[in-house]
Amino acid sequence: MALSSKDFCSLSENRILLALPFQTRLYLKGKVQIDAILSNKIQVYGGNFGKESKFPLEIYSPRGYSLLYIESCKCSENYVTDNLSQFNEQDETDIKKVLESNSYGHNFCAVIVLSKLDSPWTGNVENLLKFSDSKKQKMALFGREKWRKDNPIVPDKVEEILDVSFIAPTEFEEVRVRLLELNDEWEYAVRYAKNQDPNLGKKAKIVGTGGKGVGKSTMLKYIANRLLQDGPVLWIDLDPGQAEFTLPGCLSCTVLDKPIIGPNFTHLNEGENVLNIFLGSVNVSDVMNRYRSSVRYISDYLKSDPKLKKMPWIVNTMGFNRGLGISLLKETLKLIHPTTVIEIKSRFAKKNYECSIGNFVSKNLSNCNFMTFKAMPESLNVQMGGSDNWGIPEAYKLRDIVTLSFLEKSKVMSSTFSHTVSLDSIHIQLLQCSEMQPLCPELVLNTALVSLGCKLGDPTQKVIHDDEIIPSKGFGVVTGINQEKKLLYLKTALNDQELSSINCLTSGSMLVPNGYFLKKAKPGHPYVQAKPNLETPLNIPWQRSAKPRLQEFQQQQNNK
Repeated sequence: MALSSKDFCSLSENRILLALPFQTRLYLKGKVQIDAILSNKIQVYGGNFGKESKFPLEIYSPRGYSLLYIESCKCSENYVTDNLSQFNEQDETDIKKVLESNSYGHNFCAVIVLSKLDSPWTGNVENLLKFSDSKKQKMALFGREKWRKDNPIVPDKVEEILDVSFIAPTEFEEVRVRLLELNDEWEYAVRYAKNQDPNLGKKAKIVGTGGKGVGKSTMLKYIANRLLQDGPVLWIDLDPGQAEFTLPGCLSCTVLDKPIIGPNFTHLNEGENVLNIFLGSVNVSDVMNRYRSSVRYISDYLKSDPKLKKMPWIVNTMGFNRGLGISLLKETLKLIHPTTVIEIKSRFAKKNYECSIGNFVSKNLSNCNFMTFKAMPESLNVQMGGSDNWGIPEAYKLRDIVTLSFLEKSKVMSSTFSHTVSLDSIHIQLLQCSEMQPLCPELVLNTALVSLGCKLGDPTQKVIHDDEIIPSKGFGVVTGINQEKKLLYLKTALNDQELSSINCLTSGSMLVPNGYFLKKAKPGHPYVQAKPNLETPLNIPWQRSAKPRLQEFQQQQNNK
């Protein structure tokens, strides 16, 4: 049974009723809300959703990432809801017709109710993100895109109501966007993990390894979603460059109790964050010793908690696949003692390790299963380093998206209220000034993104050395320093009770995104310099880039 335009029905309040035939995938670009599943169940990213799920269910599938899909599945008990109290009389009549129809009945499809997802933070992120690019072009992460379809199936009215773009099977002769592809072999890791009995001292500890961009996070999120069907899962994030549940530059441990749907910036602060350590940099080469100390700190912490020891562990590692990166990975594996190590291999040699991880596992880790999967997807017609005009190639822009999402979802920057903190009552840790401490360390904190922690010990020690690990309780932005009154002004999502235990501010090289300083830039505004009439390579801030910018400046002059 194939999907057709007749499977979509408009309800009141901008809702859409969808009868999705079994084993049919409906891809989407944008964001959508599932208000109810009226018959059978659906799968998204390895997670199963049915009558027992909590609604509404939010699905984020933005531009620049592999697009997610909704797939319908048959319930073993032929589930069909009889509770339609949330719908008005006319909608209830239309729904009953679909549920009782011989063409759409529970023997053929899953019936779900979709609605437009209103989340103001996504629009704010899009508006602020353009200042991360020198061209200042707005990137439409979400929202409908008007694609020309070869064989239209999904009605235009449906996409307009939901403000989302759908891709149904056979609609395009050639799909030019990146679609999520799942590897059936991942199920081997799921089955092996489920066979571990925590009551016998065995629990699944799965470590994902591989180079950058091979799909470690995609695979691990799928495995986590499958394991969540049996109970909570502990996610251990050891990749500071692309952290999954925290800001960039952090190592963290998070207990998950519901499936992960979407890229990292859409589910920040979800789950229970049991441990968070701020490295201060995404470049591990700059903070090598601190990274090593943090991994050991995490390992000791997890061994001391009996509750966490009974959960399956999912460990995400860095894509640093040369020299120092391999050494740090081997040290991490010895500390974690995994039951399964998965290496994702690319057809491009530069994305793979320059040594055999399998040999290291067999020689150094007892009772550890080693698996190798192919990277998914890797089109044969795309060259190494080639662009498909869909992904976001700049790592700094990905990190800005995460930071902007964190600050916007928590409403840290939009709040007009700032906490007043006495400089005499806090410790300061400057991770970016390890070689030479400044004369006035508090001034370094001005406009900085800071980690908030609790320092135990000597209260007279003003500046803390960078090798001391202080777990983060949250983050904030320093908006001003008053040296005369010795006061610091801080914006944060933490409440007064949580702030009462905070006495240490840690800053690193992670910056507040440019959008907060430039979106309303005018001469005279604090911390903002008006753009000069003549912009040259000598009067703009230095930035690390492999692309020469001479042609860019010449083009600007020609356009004037």
